[in-house]
Amino acid sequence: MVLTTGIGSMPGTSSFEATAVISGELSLPHLPELPQRGPGADLIGRTAALVESVATDFSVDTVPTGWRLSDRPGGVGRRALSFLGEDLDVAEERYGRQPGPFKLQLAGPWTMLASLENRSGQPLLSDPGIVREYAAALLLAATAHLSGVARRLPDRELWLQLDEPLLPVVLGGGIRRASKWSALPPVPVAEGRALLEPLAQLDRSLLHCCARFPFEVAGDFSGVSLDLLRYRDEETDHGVGETVESGRTLVAGVVPSLGVEHLPPGAAAANGYDHLQSLWSRTGLVGASLRDIVISPTCGLAGATPAGVRASLDAAKEVAHRIETT
Repeated sequence: MVLTTGIGSMPGTSSFEATAVISGELSLPHLPELPQRGPGADLIGRTAALVESVATDFSVDTVPTGWRLSDRPGGVGRRALSFLGEDLDVAEERYGRQPGPFKLQLAGPWTMLASLENRSGQPLLSDPGIVREYAAALLLAATAHLSGVARRLPDRELWLQLDEPLLPVVLGGGIRRASKWSALPPVPVAEGRALLEPLAQLDRSLLHCCARFPFEVAGDFSGVSLDLLRYRDEETDHGVGETVESGRTLVAGVVPSLGVEHLPPGAAAANGYDHLQSLWSRTGLVGASLRDIVISPTCGLAGATPAGVRASLDAAKEVAHRIETT
C-alpha cells in the first residue's frame, strides 16, 4: 500500500475538525498544527514549549521579532502545552487502540537555533555552547514527547518528522545577526549533520524541508520529506536516487499545497504521478520501488481553504492509487 500523509499544519482553530479530515483522508495520519490559534500553536512555539518543559533554562516568551529566551516559564509555554494536550486528547479519542502508523512533527535544532533569540536579541545560533546544549535539550524533549504519545496510542507505530525549513540558510551563512547588517558564518556540513545525528537515530525519523533539500546532512535519518515539484534538478534527482536505493523512506511532495481546488479535476494528481514517473526514469530507479514511497502535499496546509485541503489530500490519494494500480 502506498501511504499518504500531510506535512503537519492545517487551517482553522478546531483540532476536532482537523483531525476528522486527517483521519478520513490519510493512510499515514499525523498530529495537526493549527497556527491560526495563535502563538504556541505553531511548530516553533510547540517545540519551544516541549523543550522548556524539560529544560527551564530555555524558557521562552514572544517579542515583536519572534521568540526570545526568558528568565522563567511563562504563559506562552503553558498555552502551547495546552494546545498540544488538546490535540493529543482528540487524537487519542479518534485513533484509540487502532493499529497503524502515526506521525508527529517538531522543528529541528537548526531551525530552532535560528528562530530563537537570546536575551540580547541575537540568534541562539550565534553561541556555540548554546547550540550543543539546546540540541541536547531538544533530544530529551522529543524522546519524552514520543513516550507520552506512545502511552496514549499504544498500538500505533510512531514516526517523528523534524522540520528544518531554515537549515539551507544556516548552512549557507544567511542567518542575520540582531543588527541585520551582518550574517552568521555558514555552518559546516559535518557540524550540521553531527548535531542532527542523535535525533536522526530515533525510530522512524524523517527530515523535512520545503526549501532546497539538504541531502548532505540527511543520511542518518530513516527517511526524507521534500517538495519535488519546486526543485527539478540533477542535485535533487541524485539525492532522491540515493535515498530510495538505500532503502530509506521518501515522502514525496508531488501535490501542490495551495490552489488545487481551482485546477481541472484530476490535473494535480496526473501532474504528480507524471512527475514521479519522469523522476524514476531519469534516475534509473527500479519501478517497483515507487510503491514504497509516501505521497504528500509539497508543504503544510495552514494557508489553504477547507476546499483546498480536501482537494490536495484527494489528489495525494489519487497519485497513490495510480502507483498501486500501474
